[in-house]
Amino acid sequence: MKKDIHHIHDKTYRSFFENKEIFLELLQSFVEETWTAKIDKEQLIEDKSHYILRDFEEAEADIVYKAKIEGQEVFFCVLLELQSSVDYSMPIRLFYYTAEIWRKYLKGLKREEVKRKSFKLPAVVPIVLYNGKDEWTATKSFKEKIQRATYTKDKRLARSYGRRHLEERCC
Repeated sequence: MKKDIHHIHDKTYRSFFENKEIFLELLQSFVEETWTAKIDKEQLIEDKSHYILRDFEEAEADIVYKAKIEGQEVFFCVLLELQSSVDYSMPIRLFYYTAEIWRKYLKGLKREEVKRKSFKLPAVVPIVLYNGKDEWTATKSFKEKIQRATYTKDKRLARSYGRRHLEERCC
C-alpha cells in the first residue's frame, strides 16, 4: 500500500519534470553554478533510455536529460527520492547510474574515436530531489563510501551530488 502511494507521487513528479521548461527552471534555481544560464531550452532533450539498476531492487533513474553547453554534451540524472527514510546507498546508486549513462554513450561511438588522446566522456550531473520528513543525513560523496579511500589520490572517487529537499504542500 505504502509503495502504491509513492508510485502515484513518482508519476506526478515525473510528469512535472518531463516539461523541459520546468526542469530548466528547477536546474537554474537550485544548482548554483554559472553554467546553468548557458543551457538553451531548445538544446535540452529528455533521454528516454531506461537506466535500471538491478543491484538496487530494480531502481531506475527517474529522468535523464541531455544538453549541449558550449558545444559539449552534458547529462543530468534526476532521482526523485519519494520515500520515508534516507537512502544511505545513494552515492553508490549514483555511481552506477553515471557508469550506465557513460556505457550507453560509448556504445554509440566508434572504437577509434574513444581511443583518441583528446577523447573525453560527457559530464553527468546527478541531482537528488528528496521529500522525506527526516533531514537527509547520508553522505553526498562517493569517496566517503569507500574504506581506506585516503589510500588513493584518485580524484574521481571524490564524486558528489547535489541534493534538494522538496516540501510537499497539500491543500
